[in-house]
Amino acid sequence: MRTDALSNSLSDNNDSEKIRVIVVDDDPFVLQALRAYLNEAQEIEVLSTFGAAKDAFGFLRNYRVDVLITDVRMPPTMTNDGLRAAIRIKEDHPRVAVLVLSQYVSPLHAHYHV
Repeated sequence: MRTDALSNSLSDNNDSEKIRVIVVDDDPFVLQALRAYLNEAQEIEVLSTFGAAKDAFGFLRNYRVDVLITDVRMPPTMTNDGLRAAIRIKEDHPRVAVLVLSQYVSPLHAHYHV
């Protein structure tokens, strides 16, 4: 059982109130690890994982998603495609919260590409 602030604030949730998450990353290991970690939380339901942002767009048109987790660098250019996808998703689906992951230490990387 998780004991962090998120878990405490959601401790009374039932299955119909789970946080619905999708994960987008081009690394299959990261997808598998994030899915396994998130599935440990009773408050979270991982709806699907995708290896490319373009695949998530269609899913978002058909399913209610609360949170999108994506990597900064994604195919096809392996530059800032994950950031661009996050911006587009926020524009098209403003109620979806977006969490962007990065291996870069400096926030300047994100500012530089956006």
